[in-house]
Amino acid sequence: MAGETPPTGSQPSTTTFNCPACDMPVAIRALGRAPVVVCGACGSIVDTADSRLRIIQRFQEELLKPLLPLGQRGKLKGITYEIIGFLVRCDASGIYAWEEYLLFNPYKGFAWLSQSEGHWNFIVSVKDVQGTTDDTEIAYRHRRFKRFLRDRPRIVSVLGEFYWVLSVGDEVQSTDYISPPYLLSKEESQGEIIWSHGEYLTPGEVARAFSLKKPLPTPKGISMTQPNPWGQRALFSTLVGIVFAALLFTAHVTFSSKAPKLLFDKPFLFDPASPASAKVTTEEFLVTGRTTNLQVQASAALENTWFNLDLTLVNLDSSERDENGIEVSFYSGSDSDGAWTEGAKESDVYFASVEPGRYMLAAEATSGSTQLAIPYNLSVTQSVPTTGNLVLGLLAILLVPIVCALGMSGFETSRSSQSDQGSS
Repeated sequence: MAGETPPTGSQPSTTTFNCPACDMPVAIRALGRAPVVVCGACGSIVDTADSRLRIIQRFQEELLKPLLPLGQRGKLKGITYEIIGFLVRCDASGIYAWEEYLLFNPYKGFAWLSQSEGHWNFIVSVKDVQGTTDDTEIAYRHRRFKRFLRDRPRIVSVLGEFYWVLSVGDEVQSTDYISPPYLLSKEESQGEIIWSHGEYLTPGEVARAFSLKKPLPTPKGISMTQPNPWGQRALFSTLVGIVFAALLFTAHVTFSSKAPKLLFDKPFLFDPASPASAKVTTEEFLVTGRTTNLQVQASAALENTWFNLDLTLVNLDSSERDENGIEVSFYSGSDSDGAWTEGAKESDVYFASVEPGRYMLAAEATSGSTQLAIPYNLSVTQSVPTTGNLVLGLLAILLVPIVCALGMSGFETSRSSQSDQGSS
């Protein structure tokens, strides 16, 4: 934004003059503070500081209609501003264009609103900015601003009043630095350097500030100063995740501190030649205390075969049933690499969320061996600590923060793709 904020003064009055190009009346809102006025009828740029109303530039090819009407008043950052000027700029390639609105308050001076693809920034001139040696980073107001883009924007169209002499086609050298949602912009023209500080605004904030009856266009794409929408989600989900992880870990420690209680332990024999031996039923056992888990463990004297038990846990008080299965397999041998083994001669399964009460366990055995009898042992233990549920719970808690972190990274990658600094 070319020019600096001039000294503050008293409340000016609004006056009019007739355009020297088309003779239509033109209003001056910042009398004595904006020496350049653009005729809204024909687009001629007039020097009002010249008593003869010198025409700086005649008849722009195209006069665009601003989203915010000239003369509209609104309050931003607690200050009431009036929109007195409007210009459109494009980048050096001529492909990308954006709007800039000049705001005026008689006691606070000038400020700007910029709009690009529905994204807004409120911008004021500042002086206390110092860059780094390589000019890639700026320290300002306890923030680090990274260089985002260098360009040579030029003016495409103008309306209203301005505090410096300008013409369509004027260019400046600009460098933008960002620390979302904040912006630092440096403009260089004819040996003069102007610094500006901006802050991102949503269309809703701008519409409310200027009491607009119609909503402003929805933002498209990603703005260089747009706050990362995943940031707050990531922070919130991380804090919630820490709380839930602490609660889960505490519950795990509390549950683990309870000594496991053996409820049943007995040997059996499965003989393929005797079908009746395949089905066994344990004695009644009592689950006490609160809702807990039951570990069923089976061990079998195996050699190069497998042994399977289909289990049914029966609640004798409610007749409810819960089914599970357990398999034991063990193989061994030798080859050119030496002796080897695979599997184990014991295994276990868990019944979760078992209510207190009287229970029995029914088991039906099958085996890979059709000739040899297999001795095995079956035991039931209450309240056995496990880490599996803890790990699964922690993974579930971490899932949302991980998704948010990926979202944050993707958003910043998309933003960086617009920068001349790349993704660095």
